[in-house]
Amino acid sequence: MKLLHSHNFNINKNLINTKTIYNTINTNYTKIIKFTSFTKFSSSFIACLSSKHFSLKISNNFTRTITIKDYINKYNNITEPLNDISESVAGRVLSIRTLSKNLSFLDLSSNGVTIQIAFLCGKNSKSNIDLNDFKSIKRGDIIGLEGNPFKTKTGELSLLAQKLHLLSPYEYKNELPILNRENSTMLKNFDTRYSKRYLDLIVNNHHKNYFFFRANIIKFLRNFLESRDFLEVETPVLSRKAGGAIARPFVTHANHLKTDLYLRIAPELYLKQLIIAGFEKVFEIGKNFRNEQITIKHNPEFTTCEFYEAYSDYLKLMKMTQQFLKELVISLFGKPTVTINNIDINFEDDFQILDVFVELEKYFDTKIERIDRGIFEDQINKIYKEYEMKNRSHSITTANNTTSNNKTELTLNKKIEILIEDLIEVKCNKPSFIIHHPIMLSPLTKSLNDQILVSERFEFYINKIELINAYSELNCHKEQKLRFEEQLKNNKSNSNNTNTNEKEENSEFHPMDMDFVDALSHGMPPTAGFGIGIDRLTMILLGLDNIKEVILFPLMNVNV
Repeated sequence: MKLLHSHNFNINKNLINTKTIYNTINTNYTKIIKFTSFTKFSSSFIACLSSKHFSLKISNNFTRTITIKDYINKYNNITEPLNDISESVAGRVLSIRTLSKNLSFLDLSSNGVTIQIAFLCGKNSKSNIDLNDFKSIKRGDIIGLEGNPFKTKTGELSLLAQKLHLLSPYEYKNELPILNRENSTMLKNFDTRYSKRYLDLIVNNHHKNYFFFRANIIKFLRNFLESRDFLEVETPVLSRKAGGAIARPFVTHANHLKTDLYLRIAPELYLKQLIIAGFEKVFEIGKNFRNEQITIKHNPEFTTCEFYEAYSDYLKLMKMTQQFLKELVISLFGKPTVTINNIDINFEDDFQILDVFVELEKYFDTKIERIDRGIFEDQINKIYKEYEMKNRSHSITTANNTTSNNKTELTLNKKIEILIEDLIEVKCNKPSFIIHHPIMLSPLTKSLNDQILVSERFEFYINKIELINAYSELNCHKEQKLRFEEQLKNNKSNSNNTNTNEKEENSEFHPMDMDFVDALSHGMPPTAGFGIGIDRLTMILLGLDNIKEVILFPLMNVNV
């Protein structure tokens, strides 16, 4: 029997002035279309007729009765063919295999799940599928199939096709890259994979699992916070100031307002205003934008979760962090252990704690000042010079893209960052808290009691990658204003000693924000804040080494 053609062409009557007559002859995919008495004709109609699948018209009335995933769950335990049961599945053709003149198989995929389809043709077949219709199907086509559940001799669950519907043909000028039945990466060019993600996910079907995994992380994180009475909120992406973090922003322009606006680098200052307003626990999951480097660990557009809790501090958040990560890993993997970079990590074990001041004291065998700013600065300059002489060539480039062979002296902040990165972060293969950063690196953070140069802050690392930044929030508006003024002063001083190109990259200082200072003057309860990178968390737990793998559409070079 011939395939049931079910394409009903919808022709706009306004496009045809007189009766249209068409006859179609198909010989070896050569189309001869004869139209009489017409003035205009639907372009979509002509496009359909010009398909390479001419013997198999596109179907508009196919109805799927079950997804491939549900089909597998429902029939995976059958032992006999179910000839009296008919199911309709749909998906993209990944591969086609011909075993004999009358028996062929194809792999059909949808939503990351694949099922085998069997085609039995010939005189003894009860199939309604014409052999020529089957032969016109090729890799990449999206088709619908009606058939009966059964298992092959090797025990593989399949569907014996009885009816075939072409839903959308693959007609790109180049054939799909070769596909196989294993979950090996068949399209390997990184530029192509990232710039044409749809092609990557078609060919490398198993890469879809990265994004199911990512979605499960976000779902768990949201449930974790909501179960603890946190309120999810939304704050502006566009703002007149770029605050809440130390980073270089993207700038845009509002025509109606006739003013420049910034894409947010962090939602922190808005979320703390909600704490001031009386919400005790708030969180936001959303996009941040930083106009900085693009690396295997950085994308200019990235997803974070930030939450703020009144009447809390950084020590409580350290305990909460370990609880969250332990429960998350168990939820994702069914156990508290996971292998990251060939290291087995048990998230039930206590995390390593590294104090910045203590670690520097151990390395340089000297006591680091915690109260007097002048003494502290002299010590940092001295120990950095000692470290640079021993470990750094004057011609190398530092981790933050500042060359040490130029005549511009590195800022105090930059020197501290380099010492932390080179001497402390390298110890963070396993889950680690780096605590008590110098206060000049943390202008929004409380000082540790009477140790005014020590912040109540921690960063959390796995595999030497920063994942979380959290601290006890500074809630004194007078002190916050002084911190902002100091940042502004240091920024101006640094700009006067920096060439034009370096100024563009300078993002070491937080801008003044009097609106936030005014909000703080209304009183903010003792508060702890927490920020985690969703992209990096996904990358780390999947054991990947490039953040672009877990961002569906990462920013790419325009020339790719």
